Amino acid sequence: MIKSLATDSSTLIILSKLNYLDKALEFFEEIEVPLGVLREIELKDDEVKRKIRELLDSKRLA
Repeated sequence: MIKSLATDSSTLIILSKLNYLDKALEFFEEIEVPLGVLREIELKDDEVKRKIRELLDSKRLA
């Protein structure tokens, strides 16, 4: 298992929209979301933003 991954907004958005984000979390101990990426995702109030926020709050994303 790969320990950690830093990702960009496009990857998170696509995985979330395809409902693969939870599956991707099975492959890494931690997925890091840089602050700039989080700010970009939070510009749009949609399901992707809510899913990312939920995963951050539950500590599944860092």
